[in-house]
Amino acid sequence: MVSSSRLALPLVVGLLLVGPLVVGPASGAPPPRPVCAPCGDALEDRAAEHGLSLAVTNSTATVVVHDNTTATWVVRNTIRDDETLTRLRQNETLRRTLVEARYFGPDLRSVTVSEDGVLIARYVQYDFATRSVGDTLRVDAFSQSYGYRNLDGLGADRLVVEAPNGTAVRSSVPGSEVTADRSKLVLTSYDRGGFVTFVPRERPVGSVWSWLAVADLVGPVILLNGLVAVVLPAGLLAGAVGATGNLLRKATEHSPWAVDRPARILFAGGGTALLLSLAGGLLGALGTTKVLLFGCGAGTLALGVLTAGRSRDRLGFRHVLAGAAVGTGIAVVAAMQAGSLFYGRVPWIGIRPRLPLFLAVFAFLPAGFAVGHGRRLRAGLTIAAGVAVSSVLTTPLATPVRVVPLAVQLLSAIGDSVGILVVGVPLLLFGTALAGKQPAAAVSGATAQSDDE
Repeated sequence: MVSSSRLALPLVVGLLLVGPLVVGPASGAPPPRPVCAPCGDALEDRAAEHGLSLAVTNSTATVVVHDNTTATWVVRNTIRDDETLTRLRQNETLRRTLVEARYFGPDLRSVTVSEDGVLIARYVQYDFATRSVGDTLRVDAFSQSYGYRNLDGLGADRLVVEAPNGTAVRSSVPGSEVTADRSKLVLTSYDRGGFVTFVPRERPVGSVWSWLAVADLVGPVILLNGLVAVVLPAGLLAGAVGATGNLLRKATEHSPWAVDRPARILFAGGGTALLLSLAGGLLGALGTTKVLLFGCGAGTLALGVLTAGRSRDRLGFRHVLAGAAVGTGIAVVAAMQAGSLFYGRVPWIGIRPRLPLFLAVFAFLPAGFAVGHGRRLRAGLTIAAGVAVSSVLTTPLATPVRVVPLAVQLLSAIGDSVGILVVGVPLLLFGTALAGKQPAAAVSGATAQSDDE
């Protein structure tokens, strides 16, 4: 016999474990910098640190990529202050200090001040491009995902990237413009990173070679991340549900508390989640976790209300699957509203990427129903599908994690799987109990009510 206290224990433990699922590890990224670090506002800030009042009226950068993968940078900052210009002309050390920008890859070669008031810095950056499939050159300097960088804005008013001789720009940064002859890439803003590729002009179907060059880098990363973040959790949870299916079914069948009124499980689980989220809000604890808990609790309670007292005679798997979809939708809406409740606004940055986790949690409902009917394979596939879709939507599969060792990633994936499993226990129990035979008294009562109507 499974008592209510025993059913509540896994839920509480799961809610305590859910933190790592929704908060995520912090990364040691460097301070944000623009794509062109010695340009515009960044140059003004650097000058202010050295007690120099400097106002840049225009800033441009030209990056010439060479066939040997090296790039030459020429950065021009127009300054309209005679006193500042005079000081810069007289002090080479100061000039070099200002344009030797932090977290900026190229090596400074020279810095001069022109007669018309332009501070001109020239750099050389080795290995700016990487030679890939079909002699295609791939540049990842404009991607947030590759390399130890934290890009924030363009920095310059205009940045031009010139292709090596004999090549054409094929893949470009979102929001950029490519000239008609595909010899140059022009950026006037930077909001989202991307890869730049240069394909030899004699190559037919240049876009295919460009795609292959990007896939050459991203493909293995997606495969590894997919195995660690998608396949491993889906397999573990599917195996756990399948392996414990018979035990779970027998436990619910011999528990009048669950079989007679299975909605009690949802009320207990949803109520606990809501109480914990509200307590977190009052105490200023749990971070954005409390928003996810609020959504999960609201969705679970809503399912409890919808199913309380309903006849289960003609209930099929597709009906329970639809119920899980409804619960997921309610949880998402409730979580977004909870953002306003706890923060006075919706903290999209912290919450939105985690909303797909509800897919994994509510997949336990139809999985439990399948377990209750002795269909462990269907239960495992249901869990695997829910977890896989959730993981794909929450994990940047194309982003390599170079700071965190693979062993740590594996342990994190296993820990997340355990957390999802424990949080989904109430829904799994409810689904299993829902598949059990309805007590005779309840069935006769439902029949009598139907005859009266």
